[in-house]
Amino acid sequence: MNSLRRNRDFLLLQVRQLLSSAGGQAAAVAYPLVVLAVTHSPALAGVVSFARMVPSVLFGPLSGVLSDRVNRKALMIISDAFRAVAVGSIALTLGLNVLPYWQIPIVAFVEGAFSSVFNPAAAGMLRSIVPVEDLSSAVATQQARSSVAQLGGPPAGGALYAASRAFPFLIDAASYFFSMVAVILLRTRSSHVTSERDGQWRLRTDLAEGW
Repeated sequence: MNSLRRNRDFLLLQVRQLLSSAGGQAAAVAYPLVVLAVTHSPALAGVVSFARMVPSVLFGPLSGVLSDRVNRKALMIISDAFRAVAVGSIALTLGLNVLPYWQIPIVAFVEGAFSSVFNPAAAGMLRSIVPVEDLSSAVATQQARSSVAQLGGPPAGGALYAASRAFPFLIDAASYFFSMVAVILLRTRSSHVTSERDGQWRLRTDLAEGW
């Protein structure tokens, strides 16, 4: 455990995870609330929840393969950037009082899609950062922080929404931005493909097996 506390990249990952998990949980509460405020339709609120969850099913196999074959750090940075911009667009249009319903499920889908790309890449990056003998402790630490975010995020999201409808989405977008900065600051680099031809063949094979 002491070695983990001295592991700069691991600590950056932990800060990133806590911020983005808390922001994501806060936004998860706000999505159905803002749909109800805009449309007064529980059915449409369900559509948004579905749009946020379905990408993990659609893109899960592909994301796992990509995280093993493509630079993980790049995947994480790109995913955070897209999520920050997408969720931030809701905060902006809410602040301007011009939010259309169609924007909400699109943003929810984009956030879910890039989360499905980010998560396996982050798991792989953890294995690159932490020595094998510390990996079980590192995973336990991550799970503990994730549980804290899952417990604290929803009530925080409700309180933020009560203050302003835009706040949960603003916080979520900011958490993705700070997560992106933390990933950029990581010193660990990982490359997974030894040659272009071998990488392309293995990618096709893994995609076939994943689907």
